Amino acid sequence: MRKRSFSYRAVLLTLFALLLAGLLSGCSPNWQDLTTEQKLEDFNFLFGILKDNHPYLALKARNEGYDWLSHEGEFEQAIRESADDASFAQAIAWMLRQVNNGHTNVLPAASVQSTAGWNEKPWKDVARLTSEARMNYWYSLCYPPASVASQGKYPPFLAIYNGGQYVVVRVAPEQAIQSYVQVGMTVLRVEDRPVREYVAAQRGSVHPYRVLYDPTQKCLYQRELVLPTEEESLSVTLRDAQGAVIEAQVPYASRTWDATYPWPPKYADPGSPTPNLYTDILAGGNVGYIRIASLLDRTEAPVLRRFFESIRHLPALIIDIRGNGGGLSSYWEQDIVGQLTPGPVDCDFYLTWRSGDYVQPFVQAKMALMPLKVLSKTALVEKAGSGLAGNIPPEVMTGDFVNPRVLTVGATPRDSVNYRGRIFLLVDDRSYSAAEGFTAFCKASGFATVVGTWTGGDGIGFTPAEVVLPNSGMVVRFPLGMGLNPDFTANEESHTLPHVFVEQNLDDILVYMSKWASGAVSQPDPTYDAALRRCLELASGD
Repeated sequence: MRKRSFSYRAVLLTLFALLLAGLLSGCSPNWQDLTTEQKLEDFNFLFGILKDNHPYLALKARNEGYDWLSHEGEFEQAIRESADDASFAQAIAWMLRQVNNGHTNVLPAASVQSTAGWNEKPWKDVARLTSEARMNYWYSLCYPPASVASQGKYPPFLAIYNGGQYVVVRVAPEQAIQSYVQVGMTVLRVEDRPVREYVAAQRGSVHPYRVLYDPTQKCLYQRELVLPTEEESLSVTLRDAQGAVIEAQVPYASRTWDATYPWPPKYADPGSPTPNLYTDILAGGNVGYIRIASLLDRTEAPVLRRFFESIRHLPALIIDIRGNGGGLSSYWEQDIVGQLTPGPVDCDFYLTWRSGDYVQPFVQAKMALMPLKVLSKTALVEKAGSGLAGNIPPEVMTGDFVNPRVLTVGATPRDSVNYRGRIFLLVDDRSYSAAEGFTAFCKASGFATVVGTWTGGDGIGFTPAEVVLPNSGMVVRFPLGMGLNPDFTANEESHTLPHVFVEQNLDDILVYMSKWASGAVSQPDPTYDAALRRCLELASGD
């Protein structure tokens, strides 16, 4: 492995020099139609930055069985063989998808500019080192619209991941398909491969952009099983409800049909206060309910305040963040917890990051605003004690990571309604980033009872770092640090498991699909929503 070392200051000087040279010559920098040498320079620069600074490469090799660094030659060959800008951009996107982390990707201009507005100098420097046109050009090439089907062939059925298995929940309307596949069957093999092995092999594929990690089954999975369409028919092994195993060559559907599972349900009641928020009163007027789709819009604080004021007398409140991909931690710290809590509430996590040069200015900018107590690695082990020391990711104990810090997360009342009822937080595997951080806080602090499934992970720490590639001007982000849960496991590895674990069963799924198909899904409904049903049972004291 070739040794690379990058200085953040040297990177900035080089990029500023390139921009200045372009301005002095009276023409824009040449960032399209890159030569092979320019593409390789961008690749080598990016690979070196990630090699020395990305916090999850060893973690992914350990718990997902994929050593990203060992594939350098494969990535380089894809770059070398790229015939144009589009194939180069897609090769970069592909190598980033192989990391299998939702915060490791190419960014469009709007994301870079908004992040620069929220954050300190290193993020602002990144935004200044490229242009809106460059960022959007490369982003559009990295992530072109996905093809719906290959050569007019469509999936014969839809199977979703549920209970560690892939359960068929919809079948194409063609009789030739329905004679082989029925709703409720489980998929055992695809194209002569065990289904979990088949899914793991799709790492880095264009659709979906990421396979996911189930910390309960310790395997990779897809929410919806993506079936191949290369052959003339699909070779699949299924098990029916009676336990019989069926091997079949299933024809593909010849026309498009609705092969999606629209979960979690979206409510579009005209009384919703904003498109991002849905509020309701459940259980005969005893339980407040609010659905929050994103944690981005801080201007919603007054709307949240009015709702919290209206339910302050109720004995229970459900906050539903299923499907919430994150946003700003200040949203939940100040606008949710701060407006509800009668008094200060906090908990401790642990945070570390790689010892590479590039991330240090980003970390220091954050540390200037929130000084954190340093723990030596020996002290971390002592704090974990004999019962939990084995949870500490082994890579954290090496020189590749700095000494960890104690990260105290919490909130104090901010014009609070002093809510004293019981709070439930509904989560699922789409609760990610800042929504994951909110979940981890609720579980560790006791602010709310967490109900649902495991979350999406990577929610404890700082804003992701960003890097500009010198020739293209493409901007890539990656996680700045590794957050550890209170039990010292990596949040990206173990995610957050709820206090009360609830998954849909097949009956729930079928009732939901029927109601959704008929347009009857417009408000929270415990008849098909198992996690909501359990929250209401807990709220009633059951």
